Amino acid sequence: MNLPRPADGWRPVGADYSKLDPVRVWSCLDDFVAGATLERGVDVIRLPSGDHLDVLVGGEPDAEGTCVPAFFGGAMPTRPQHTPPFFSGHNLGRRAGGRYLAFSDSLVAAEVDLTLGWYAGRAADRAQDAVATVLELAHQRWGRELLLVGGSGGGFAALEQLRRARVPTSAFVWNPQTDIQRYINTFADAYLRTALGLSQVALDRLSPEAKAERAGAAGIELAAAGRPIAAHGDGGRLLVLQNATDSHVADHMGPYLDRADLTDRGAGVYSDGRETWLIADMGNGHAVPPRQALEAGFLGMLREGGDSLRLAVDMRERRVAPLPPRAKMPVDLRGGEGNLLRAGLRVTQDACGVVRVWLGRPEQLTDPVRLKVQIRWTDRATWRDVAPSGLAALAPGAVAATVHLRDWFGHTVDSVTVPLEPSPGRGISVVGSCVSRDACEHLPPGISLVAYEARQSLISAFAPPVPLPPEHLRLTSPFQQRVFEADHASALPDRVRAMAPVSDLLAHDLVDERLGVFVHPDGGVTTRTVEWLALHTDGAPPHGARVVPFGSSEHLELFRSALVRWRALLEETGLLERTVLVAPPWATRTTVGKPTGESFGMDAGAGNAAMEPYVASVREIVGVDVVGSDLDTAAGESHRWGPAPFHYDDASERALAAALVERLPHPPALGGIVDEGDGIAVSVGPSGQGSLVVGVTLPPGDKVAFHLFRGAERVDMTGYDTTPGRSYWRLDPGRYIVRVFVLLPDGTRLSRASVGVNVG
Repeated sequence: MNLPRPADGWRPVGADYSKLDPVRVWSCLDDFVAGATLERGVDVIRLPSGDHLDVLVGGEPDAEGTCVPAFFGGAMPTRPQHTPPFFSGHNLGRRAGGRYLAFSDSLVAAEVDLTLGWYAGRAADRAQDAVATVLELAHQRWGRELLLVGGSGGGFAALEQLRRARVPTSAFVWNPQTDIQRYINTFADAYLRTALGLSQVALDRLSPEAKAERAGAAGIELAAAGRPIAAHGDGGRLLVLQNATDSHVADHMGPYLDRADLTDRGAGVYSDGRETWLIADMGNGHAVPPRQALEAGFLGMLREGGDSLRLAVDMRERRVAPLPPRAKMPVDLRGGEGNLLRAGLRVTQDACGVVRVWLGRPEQLTDPVRLKVQIRWTDRATWRDVAPSGLAALAPGAVAATVHLRDWFGHTVDSVTVPLEPSPGRGISVVGSCVSRDACEHLPPGISLVAYEARQSLISAFAPPVPLPPEHLRLTSPFQQRVFEADHASALPDRVRAMAPVSDLLAHDLVDERLGVFVHPDGGVTTRTVEWLALHTDGAPPHGARVVPFGSSEHLELFRSALVRWRALLEETGLLERTVLVAPPWATRTTVGKPTGESFGMDAGAGNAAMEPYVASVREIVGVDVVGSDLDTAAGESHRWGPAPFHYDDASERALAAALVERLPHPPALGGIVDEGDGIAVSVGPSGQGSLVVGVTLPPGDKVAFHLFRGAERVDMTGYDTTPGRSYWRLDPGRYIVRVFVLLPDGTRLSRASVGVNVG
């Protein structure tokens, strides 16, 4: 069609108005305000950047008593397949029976690869002000209250406009975003890059506060929360419908309510009489509420001066917006209990940079909660939701992950920070001695020792700390200094809490109990370690302290008391079901049949006899499995640590390692890594609904291509480049593998297939 041209000859490009008539084109907002009649048709308003704000006027003049609705659309996942303008709300507009407005997002219309723009526009366009000006003009022309309508991203636009309204205006929205920066990073960053003209690198350098400040200077408001609703005449009314299971409850509704003066009226209703939020069971996640709910809310709010609270109660009573069951109803858990470690939190990072987060015992969390993880690099951070089944995120180079346990309003109930270090696979931690640690040297590929705490009796660990003696500075080994200081600080409980998220299995042994403890006058306890005896060759205890020998009735009584607290610590950290006691018999002979002799005056026979009641106490009080007790052990003839009944030969250590591997719990269904030891490893894992990630280790100079298969069908492929990872989104349900093709500098190619991953 031939579009009318304004005096300067400008006309919009990239849009199709052939099915819209009439179309009026304005060279600027001032010309529109001066000349617009707001008759049926489309007004195309040029903005300073050259983008254009398109406004549809629909319907016919009607009787007094109802608002004029103005509709805002949400995200357009298939934007590249469509041509602007993009108007929504036609069906509800026709139900209104009179005039209505619909806005097309100026930036989404201009940028084919942008799926969501929140009607905030490009820097310096002041698109939000332009929308407000159009709305003000509509009120002046028609003399009616306006009703802003939209869901999700369109809901944000309605909420934001409600705060800047200069005429009687109310709103009806559903599942809205309330802060652009709290939306999914991929989409929020895409908008900010486009609107502000920044690269992703430059954007990553800005804090959220700096992003908001920079956007504000360009005339863009990124948040609707924390700003009062403008109330003119009968306007200032608001009804929000919110799906109970939508992640927006935590990311958007919760932060909004924290900054609003609304009363919790019970049963998911929050209201001050004019502004009302209603939590309802209207679909899964971010699904659009059913038509019946939308029409009931829309028509109820369409009446000028309608009561949003009364309407919400009526919709609840008529089950148009049903009360969610208890398992789905968000609960404010601030001040309550929630323990990530008790729920079996696990966080790992593999050699390909894939970070996995999951809970081994989610049943420990009985209230409705959600997990989010902040993955941090040295110069930036990103947030991800963790699904009930766990998360695999591509994060090469990340240095730490902080997992937040939140109620469904977004309040943090518990958080745990885990340093990230690449590990070959599953992890075993040791609390004990070289007996367990040396066995871990024989673990198969993909299983490794991830933490080791030694030379600390459980009696010392749960006793008050003791100041370090000055002679500790004479210890020359960093390991000896660390364990000596940890023993005096009674640091084992904190060390166990730190190792819990990275441990698939905790191996505990009692060898370091064998030298007894020192009980100090103030009630503190330290372990009688080889470090102390090396510093004091006469064996004298610390000043004022006394020795409580291993095997004495007093030592056993103190040990049993400590076991009660040890079990409580294992329960608290979720490690109880992942802990074993390593208790092989001390060897009476070496591999060549020689007697093993004594260690600090105790031979194998005496050691085994003395250990027996301690092992029995662990079985009784802690209740963990005991491994290695049935082994026929032998001591190493030339052991690296010297001769001792518990310095075992390789065969005994391999048998202990095999016993530990047998006790490893089953891994979660979060994909895995394929590593054939040639420097090229491939890791895949599910990364949320309909998505997966793949990472690969590449030698310098190599290039890689990724081919994604669903069953036998190849559904995606890339060319060769040096990017060592890829994320896939919006995948159909099924079982996927990624075949990786590596191009070596000499032109040869290697192929490697990942493990299979189920995507829901």
